[in-house]
Amino acid sequence: RAGAPGAEGRRVKNIRSAAGPTMLDFEIFLTNRCNLACAYCSSRHLRAEKETKSLSFEQLKSFVDLVSRDRRVRRHFTGTTKVLFSGGEPLLEFGLIKKTVDYIRANRLDFKLAVMTNGTLLTRSRLDYFLRNGVYVGISLDGDRERNDRHRKFAGGGGSVFDRVM
Repeated sequence: RAGAPGAEGRRVKNIRSAAGPTMLDFEIFLTNRCNLACAYCSSRHLRAEKETKSLSFEQLKSFVDLVSRDRRVRRHFTGTTKVLFSGGEPLLEFGLIKKTVDYIRANRLDFKLAVMTNGTLLTRSRLDYFLRNGVYVGISLDGDRERNDRHRKFAGGGGSVFDRVM
């Protein structure tokens, strides 16, 4: 009966089980540091903190181990695990990203990995590393040079952010 007590709960349970395995989707904010000072930055309050903060490899390793090995987590979430490294500017912590990706790949974990960056610190060798390890790279720009550089400025001043990325 549609109006019977508990009917809604049974319906939700049936929909959930019919949908198949569920995905885990994480965004990991690695650091509050950034090399830009964008006028509209949603994280500017974090950049203004006197103390810079970054996650440690031990924290990231604990996260990876929990998500990949904890029986309770794996029982409820059997699908793909997606991890997006972001920040401030995550490439300021490239060594940390590399160590974490290497740990994930060495343990043969089927994680879909990505980095969202402003692109100013992306070098050929870093891009090659990401490509070799199946890490997707997203670069944020605000349009053409004029539009982008109107609001995106280097924290120390000087130069075109658009030109650095392109």
